[in-house]
Order: sequence, then C-alpha cells, then structure tokens
Amino acid sequence: MDADSCHVMIAFICGQISLYSISKNENFAGLLETTGTLFWAAFGMGNSQAPAIKEETNSSQVNGGSEIRDSVLLKVIEVVGYVLYGVYILDAVVVLINLFIAMMNLKTFRMSKR
Repeated sequence: MDADSCHVMIAFICGQISLYSISKNENFAGLLETTGTLFWAAFGMGNSQAPAIKEETNSSQVNGGSEIRDSVLLKVIEVVGYVLYGVYILDAVVVLINLFIAMMNLKTFRMSKR
C-alpha cells in the first residue's frame, strides 16, 4: 500500500467518524470501529448495512417539530454515509486491481528477462 492509498483511507475514516458523530451507529462510533469497518469492506467482507442508522425515539426530545428535524437530519446523514461508503469501496477495488496489475506486470518482466 502506497502513501496515497493510506492518505485516502485516513481521509475516509475521518469523514465517516465526523459524519456519524451525532448518531448512534456502532460501525462508525470511533476510530477503531471505523477503521475495522472500512478495512474489511475493502476486501469484500464488510457489512453492506454498515452506514444504516437505527432510529431510536426518545420521548424527552419531543419538542414541537424537533423530532421531525432530527429524523430528516439522520436520514441525510445516512444517505451521505451510504454514498461515502460506496465511493470508498469503489476506490479500494480500483487500488487493489492496480496492485494486481502491477504485480502481474513485474512477474511478466522478470520472466521475459530470463
């Protein structure tokens, strides 16, 4: 993994942590959870429902229309989370395919030198 790939992963980790900081999503609750979720997603072993937010109704927060605003905000966070998660997986696939091509190219070069 080169430095650019690490920078991209760190950027996605920070973005997901910031995005989900106001929700109760256990997949992106902190640095370790987010890193683990994104790491395994890069290899196809991630949970496709990881960006989903489980809505929990709290009766103490019902103040006129604030519950509706909170619900809309959580839905926007969930949609943006799905988009970021999808873009991350797509980027990870491109990086892994490029790594595979580079390894095959090196193997072919070494065999042609013989």
